[in-house]
Amino acid sequence: MKKCDPVAILMESHVGLAVYVLALMGMGVPVVLLSARLSPLAVRHLIHTTGAKVALVSSRLHPLISEAFLGSESGRVARAESEECQ
Repeated sequence: MKKCDPVAILMESHVGLAVYVLALMGMGVPVVLLSARLSPLAVRHLIHTTGAKVALVSSRLHPLISEAFLGSESGRVARAESEECQ
């Protein structure tokens, strides 16, 4: 079995968070839960340290992740509105 990169999740606590976590874990994808209380520097450090290449971010917390990677050479933030994977 191929090891997957972890997926970071930065969103408010609600039922959607549980759905994302359970779905990812069910597919064998490691999950990195990020608190909305973290500083942008802490968010960037945790994402870099864990090796997460993808982050699911709520629209309310998008400014936090954008600030975390603002000016970063390797950090690129793309905003995706609810799109289904195929």
